[in-house]
Order: sequence, then structure tokens, then C-alpha cells
Amino acid sequence: MKKVLIVTYYWPPSGGPGVQRVLRFAKYLPQFGWQPIVLTVKNGDYPAVDNSLENEIPKEVKVYKTQTIEPFTIYKWLTGKKKNAKIDTYILTNKKKSFFERLAHFIRMNIFIPDARIGWMSFAVKAGMKIIKEENIDVIYSCSPPHSLQLIANKLAKKSKLRWVADFRDPWMEFVTYQTMDPNSYPFRRNINLQRKVFNNTNRIITTCDGFTRLINEKYQIPKEKIQTITNGFDAEFIDKVAPSENKKLTLIHTGTLPKERIPYSLLKVLQSESYKNIELKFIGNISDEIKKEISKFNLQNIVVYKPYIPYQEVIAEIKSSTACILPIDNVPNNDLFIAGKLFDYLGCGIPVLALGKKGCSVDNILTETGSGVLFDYDDVEGIKDFIEQRLKEKILSGQNKNVKNYERKELSRRLAEIFDGLS
Repeated sequence: MKKVLIVTYYWPPSGGPGVQRVLRFAKYLPQFGWQPIVLTVKNGDYPAVDNSLENEIPKEVKVYKTQTIEPFTIYKWLTGKKKNAKIDTYILTNKKKSFFERLAHFIRMNIFIPDARIGWMSFAVKAGMKIIKEENIDVIYSCSPPHSLQLIANKLAKKSKLRWVADFRDPWMEFVTYQTMDPNSYPFRRNINLQRKVFNNTNRIITTCDGFTRLINEKYQIPKEKIQTITNGFDAEFIDKVAPSENKKLTLIHTGTLPKERIPYSLLKVLQSESYKNIELKFIGNISDEIKKEISKFNLQNIVVYKPYIPYQEVIAEIKSSTACILPIDNVPNNDLFIAGKLFDYLGCGIPVLALGKKGCSVDNILTETGSGVLFDYDDVEGIKDFIEQRLKEKILSGQNKNVKNYERKELSRRLAEIFDGLS
């Protein structure tokens, strides 16, 4: 069996969507002739921790962990946060910052380039070269963010002369923080040069969204044959084992991070009606203060339930017991360059999806392809109202999906293995 070195920062006990992609690839790649060897960090500074995911690591997967230097320690010290505090993934986009938060932001953007995980590089490169020799690695695979690990993989590939696949769960320079940055500034120019080096040096680029694949081809002049889309997905085997949680209410659910760019104004407006006083609107995960304020303005406190981050298995149980899943898409430029991983959990659980965004985007196309839900324009109050009425009238707890198997983790792993086969 051939061996692939997987370079990833996020690995159990890390929680959140970032870990799911590499964890499930590691689970299914052996079925297609590839043994995963994982290189990750020891005691990483994760936005969320889910110890239950350690039980999902296949026994045959070898995992090597190294030390790292975490600049977020400095951020916590400057901002007065506790050492064990978790930093929200959207902290850099917050406009209201204290003096020390602005100082920490300046240090992060101008010194720790491309990101605050750059302190892992020296440790990872040293360990990676040792692993490559001892394990007889055939291909290197790196999955970001954090994008600094693409620089680690670049060094490993250059030193070892191995073929390298760079996988981007999210865009690099199209991240909202860089969109507002002066293109002539040092951090912008430095980041764009690093991204160009990665795009040029890797043997294959993978994205999770057709929109980002097109952008890399058109904006950065990377040949189409070098780029491939492999979306995120759902693990059918895992989901099938999870029983729905007890829930006798008609529930609209949103899971994961919900920043201010995703405030579902039209949905909140619809739910103001007395007709929906028995509906439960449930948010699980990190919810921005701006959204909570809007919920108060719409006087919806009585129907809203907030839950903090919970283990992934419990998230799936909550989704499976819900009436419909809510998926607001960031109302910002370039919002079609990524697809929230939660969409695929919704598809896998078979619960109808109510999405808010722009018609014709990637999410809209997937919902149409699978018959798993409907995407409404941000201001389509009547459409959203009709959707909710239909769910309540028919009391549908599961969608009639088609083509959903295209997004199973096992199938996506097969496609990734084919890429490895072609390179090796």
C-alpha cells in the first residue's frame, strides 16, 4: 500500500469543521490503496475542542505530533484573556476593538505572515523530513487553513523531491480581512507572493468549491488541469449510527459559527408573526453578539435557544431531530468562494435546508442537484414564509434527496486517491 503524508494543524482533539475533512480522508483512503501518515501539532490552540473525535481516528493511522510556538498566547496576554480561552475564528473581522486588540491585530497581520500558526514551521519541517525517510512516503498532502502549513509542505516537497497536493478548505487572499487591506502594503504583498509560490510549486491544487476553482484559474492564471474541486461532505457511516435527540418541538436549527455577515434578517422578520410562536429557533456554536442584538430587536427571545459548542456526535443528533436547517451565506463580496461544511451535515442527515444567498451560487446548485432544500434571496421574505409553512403543514422531518451520495466522504476519498495515483 502506498503512503501519503497528511500535513494538518487541525486534528483531534480539535473540534469544529476544519478537522472533519482530513479525519474522514484518513478513515477512507486505505480502502483505495493509500495509507495515511499524519503530521500535526501537540497541544494546538484550537477554537474548539472535541475529545470524542479521538475515538474516530482509525487504529491503523499513524499520527506524529510536534511542538509548536503559538503567537495567540501573546494575543491573549495583550487582551487580558485567560490562557485556556478559545479565540473565535472570525476575531480578525471584528470592527470594534480595544486598543490592545488593535495592537494584537497589527502584530498578527504584519509579523505573523501568513497566519499565527507560522510558529509550527521549523518543528514540522524537521519532523516531516524524518517521517518521509522512515515511512517511505510516496505523496505529500496538505490541508489548510492555516495556510502557513502550505509553506511547510512546500519545503518538504522541495527537500524530498516528492509530489505534493495542496488542499484549500477556504481561500487565502480572498479572506475578508485581505479584501480591505491596502494592496501596496507589506503584509498584502508578502501574502500574495507566498500564495503565488504555493500555487506554482504544488503539483495539484484542490478546492472545496467550483467558484474558488474558477477564480484560481482566471485570476492567478493557474492551468485548469492543475486544479480540481473536491467538496466537503458527510460520513454516512457515522451519521447512520447517531440517534436523533429527543425533541417534540418544530425546530429550525443552525450549527457552527454565525458571524455578523450572516445575520438572517428576512428569516427573523418572518418569525415575528404570532403564527410561529410555537417554533423553536436553535443556534448551536459560536454566535456573534450582533446577531443576538438583532434577535432582541425582533423580540424573538422567547423562541430562540442558544447552545455553546458541543461534541460533533451531539450536533448530528440535534440536526436529525430538527424540522429544517438554516444556512445563511455571508452577504459579502466573493461569498461564492467557499461552502460551509455544515451544509453537508444537513444533507447527510436528510433534513430540508433553508438557505439565504444569491441564486446560482454553489450552495444553490448543490441544493438543486440533490433536492435537499431551497435557496432564497437575502430579502425574499415571502419565499421564506412559504417554505416554513410547507414544513409545518407537511411536518416533514426528512428530505427526499437525490444524488446526495456524490457528497459522501467515502466517495470524495476515492476521488482524492485517484489524484494521488495519477501523481505517484
